[in-house]
Amino acid sequence: MTRGSPERIPLDAAGTDHVLRAVANRGWRCTGCGGDRARVGEVLDLRLLFPQGGSDAYLVALCCCNATCSQPRDDIRLGKHEFAADAGTAAGGAPG
Repeated sequence: MTRGSPERIPLDAAGTDHVLRAVANRGWRCTGCGGDRARVGEVLDLRLLFPQGGSDAYLVALCCCNATCSQPRDDIRLGKHEFAADAGTAAGGAPG
């Protein structure tokens, strides 16, 4: 079975703010140091990799802000409404 490559979605400032609010609302903590501050990376559209996961499956890259963290890279799974400035567009970009 052939699957397409997943779509990587860069976030604008509004999308990043939405992600940071979702991270705080979910009580995210860094697995390496327990910190609660993170930088937000790109969003990975998981629908092509896991079509049974539903139509709202995205993985957002996080990086712990603690410079001495032993495991700074992490991620969080979110729905589009939790990171997109407008749920009808991909973080304010073209309709997805």
